[in-house]
Amino acid sequence: MVDGLADGTLAQPSTGKGLTDLDIVARETVPLMSMFDNAILSRSTSDTAAQFTKGPCQLSSEATKISAEDVCQRCTHGGALPDTPPTAAQGNGADDKYHRARSALLLALPPLSTTLRSIHGKGRWWEQWQQKTFGTAKQTESFSQFADRVYRNGHPAKVGQLVIAYGMTTDASNLSRYLGVVQHWVISDDEYASSLEGIECMLLQGKCFADIGQPQRCWSAWRRAILYAELRGLHRNHSTTDYGDRIWWSLFLGDRFTSLLLGVPYGISDQFCDLRVREDTRGSYSTQQQLQVQIGLAIGRVIDNIHSATADAAPKAMILEHELEQIASLMPSSWWDLPSTLPNTDEAMTGVRLRLSLQLCFYHVKTYLHLPLMLRYPNDPPCEYSTKVCLRSARQMLHRFLLLRRRRLGAVLDECQTTDFIGFTAAIILILGLFGYNRDSHFRNGWQDSEDYQILRESLQVFKDNSMVQEGRVAARCFESLQLILGTVGSKSNPRANSERILKLSIPFFGHISVVRRNLRSDNRIDIQPALYTPCNDSPAGHQGSGQDGAHEGFMANNPGSALPCEDAFIEYSGLYGTNFGANDALQDSLLLDAYTSMPWQDTNEDWVLWDTTTGN
Repeated sequence: MVDGLADGTLAQPSTGKGLTDLDIVARETVPLMSMFDNAILSRSTSDTAAQFTKGPCQLSSEATKISAEDVCQRCTHGGALPDTPPTAAQGNGADDKYHRARSALLLALPPLSTTLRSIHGKGRWWEQWQQKTFGTAKQTESFSQFADRVYRNGHPAKVGQLVIAYGMTTDASNLSRYLGVVQHWVISDDEYASSLEGIECMLLQGKCFADIGQPQRCWSAWRRAILYAELRGLHRNHSTTDYGDRIWWSLFLGDRFTSLLLGVPYGISDQFCDLRVREDTRGSYSTQQQLQVQIGLAIGRVIDNIHSATADAAPKAMILEHELEQIASLMPSSWWDLPSTLPNTDEAMTGVRLRLSLQLCFYHVKTYLHLPLMLRYPNDPPCEYSTKVCLRSARQMLHRFLLLRRRRLGAVLDECQTTDFIGFTAAIILILGLFGYNRDSHFRNGWQDSEDYQILRESLQVFKDNSMVQEGRVAARCFESLQLILGTVGSKSNPRANSERILKLSIPFFGHISVVRRNLRSDNRIDIQPALYTPCNDSPAGHQGSGQDGAHEGFMANNPGSALPCEDAFIEYSGLYGTNFGANDALQDSLLLDAYTSMPWQDTNEDWVLWDTTTGN
C-alpha cells in the first residue's frame, strides 16, 4: 500500500537549456531577493533569467549526448560497477561533471535491449509505479520511450531512475549495488539531488525501498527529498506545473503515510504548504486525487493526536472520526465495496489495484486513530466505541490485504512487500481484540470471533505462500511470528498450548506483544526472560517455518462449534500506542521518552526477536 504514493507519469523535465516556471518562481520567491525590489534597488527580470540560464547543467549538445550504441559496446551484463568515473573529455568543469555522472550511471547498465527485456520481464512494475502516483490517469510515455530518451540525452538523475528500475529486476544483493551507484552519483550530489529530476529520483528510490520491505529507508529517502523540495520552494509553488505538482503531492502523501506506519512525526506542517490540487478533466480520477489529498491531511491530524500526550485524546479522536467519515463520502458507497471477482484486462486491473490501495490506506488511518484509545483505556466504557471501530477497521484492512497480496497463478496484485507488514500489524491488532482488550466487551459476539479467526487463517496462509518466493523475506517474518502467536493461543488439544507459557515478540515500529497462558495472567506472573532467540530463515524460498509446527497445527485445524480455540490466553501490548499519558508534564515527557526508546526500530526485512518461556505440561 505504501507504494501507492510514488512517482507521476513521465513528463519532459527541465534541462539545463532553459528555466522552467518552477525554477523562476523558486528563485524569485527567495526572501533575500525581495530586498532588491524597491524604488532604489531593482533587478531586471530578463537579466535574472539570463543569469540563471547559465547554470552548470547548460551544456552543449555534443557534451550531453552519449551514443547508446557506444555505451552498449562498453557494457556487459552482470559486469562490476565502476569504482572510478570514466574518463571525460576535457572541457568546462561543469560539463565534465555532468558527463562523468552520466557515463558512470550508464556503465552500470547492460545494453539497452537487455534493460528493456529485464524490465518487461518483471511484469508491470514500471507501469504500476506510474499509475499509482498522484498525477494523470494514463501514462504519456512508455518505458521503452523513456529508456531510449534517457540513454541518449538524459539528465544524470533520470539515468539514475533507469538504473534503479533495472536494479528492481535483479536479486537483493545486486539491487544494493545499483542503489549504491545512484546514491554516489546523484543523491549524494547536492546539485543533482536538489533538481526536480533528482527529487523525482529519490521518490523512486523510496518506492524501491518500500517494495523490498524497508519502510524505514523509504521514509528516510522521502524525508530527504522533502528537504530539497522545500529549498526549491516546491511546497508553495508546486501547482504552477503538472510535473512539480505530481512530485510534491507524491512526496507529501508518501511522507505522511510512512510517518504513520513508523510512529514518527511527519515532515512538514499543512500551514506552510499550498494545498491546492491542479484540476484534472477526468472526473472520476480527479475525485480519487482529492480523496488521496484529504486522507493525507487527515493522517497529519491523526499523528498529532497520537503524539500530543494530552488528556483530551478521546474527544479529538471522535472529531477526527467524523472527519474521516466525511472524507469517505467523497466516493459513492459502491466504491467502497470489495470486488467479488478480479477483472481480466490490464486497464481494469489497474483501477481495482488503485482503489484497493486507497481503501487500505484509509482503513489503516482509522485503525491507528482508535488504536491508542483501545490500548490505553481498555476498561473505560467511553472508549469501547474506539475499540469497536479499531477492530472493525483492522478487519477491513485484512480484507484488502488478502486481495492485494494473495497469489493467483503465481502473481500478486500488489508487488510491495511493505503491504505484508501492514497486513501483519492489522492481524496483530485483531488478535489483541480477540485475546486481550476486547474480550469482556458487550460488543463482542461468537459469530464475529469465528469470522475474525477465519480471516487470520487466510492471512497466515498468504504470508506462508509469499514467504516461499525469493523476495519473501518480510512475508517470512510475518508468517513465523503470526504462526508462533496463534500456536500459543491455539487449541487445548495442542500439547504446547497446555503449558504455562509466556511469549514475547518485538514488532518493528509497533511495539512488544506478550502472550500469557493459564494462571500466568495474574500477580504471580514471572518475569519474561530471553529464553530463545528465533532468527528468521534468510532463504525464504526454502522456508519451512520456525520450528513451531506443533504449535501451528492447533491453530490451523478446524474447531467446529467453538468461536475461539482457547479462552485461557491473554495478550498484552507495550509500546508507544499503549502509553497512558497522565496530566503531569514531567511524567508525560518521561513516558513518551520510554515509549520511543523501547520501540524496536530495525527494518521489517531484518530478524525480529522472540522470547519464549514455557513451564509445565
